[in-house]
Amino acid sequence: MPTVEPFGNLAVVGDPVTVGDWSDLADRVGAPFTERPAYVAATAGLPIGGRGLPGVTTAVAGIVDASGARAVLGLRILGAGPLRFATSAGHRLGAASDALVDGPDSADALLDVLRRERLPLTFDRIPTDSTFLDALRRRRDWQLEEQVVDESPVLTLAAGDGAHDIRSARSLKRLRTALRAVEREHGPVEFVTVSAPEELAARWADLRRVSAARTASMSGRIDYLAEPLSALVESTLTAEAREGRLLIAGMVVGDTWMAHEISLRSGRTLHSWLSHFDPAIASGQPGHQILAQLADKHDGLDFDRLDHGIGTNGIKNAWSGPDSYSVSRVRAVPAGPRGRILGAALRGGDIARRRLRRAPKQTED
Repeated sequence: MPTVEPFGNLAVVGDPVTVGDWSDLADRVGAPFTERPAYVAATAGLPIGGRGLPGVTTAVAGIVDASGARAVLGLRILGAGPLRFATSAGHRLGAASDALVDGPDSADALLDVLRRERLPLTFDRIPTDSTFLDALRRRRDWQLEEQVVDESPVLTLAAGDGAHDIRSARSLKRLRTALRAVEREHGPVEFVTVSAPEELAARWADLRRVSAARTASMSGRIDYLAEPLSALVESTLTAEAREGRLLIAGMVVGDTWMAHEISLRSGRTLHSWLSHFDPAIASGQPGHQILAQLADKHDGLDFDRLDHGIGTNGIKNAWSGPDSYSVSRVRAVPAGPRGRILGAALRGGDIARRRLRRAPKQTED
């Protein structure tokens, strides 16, 4: 059976799966970009939690039959020999991760493979309604610890809906007033979209510049468009653009790119990944302005659901409805004496990391 070429940097657990079968399964079940081949392949070699760790292998666990792939899970496997631990490929990279399965039976088959490999699993963010997580809850041969840790706001739009169906007339008037103030100070405003690979390449320097300006203005904010994460973002966006799934909504002020919302499609859902704006136009509420444009133009842009991604804030909450979902932190260990040892080791590692985060910074005299 063919392997995962051309992504030869991925090890295989279970059945080898082709990139084509993997993509077909993702299309069939409506998977977000974090569960597709380009994103998982791009995580290879990245540090976990901001730190390089020894013995990390990016792998794909698969279940394949005559009809194609039934289950795929991107993993990063840490350690070697009897002490191996697996995280989702997107662990601590700012987006929810899940196993890609076509139903409960496939989720169980995937868990059987991972149990035979004696691989404890950790997800820092997985949707609570995940079919794979539900299988873990049912299994008596896995020890599961689960904690709801975040929300993902969602905006659902009917045909013909626009910003006026989401926000009050007064709030939209305030947005128009703020936009006119930006135009008076900085020049005319144009809202544009980027979807083709060549358009992405032409705007890449602009995206990086605005991301750097915004993250520099916020304490603790990660710049995903700077090294070492920029390669993950650029390669994923380029691959998704080739497949027609990229949509970047941008705000150009005068002749300068000043704000953007980077999203990727899955069917008629738009998954927001990264958004930034230049602090120089903060008073114009650029995040709200772009979301108003997306809401007004969603029919022509061919989406009816906007998943804002994990985490809540004022902008997301203002442009979302009752369809939000929860995400959980999960630790799952094969049951049995060995599992108890591995579970204790995982918990010990978490405690050590918490202590490191609380420790005061050391400075040189």
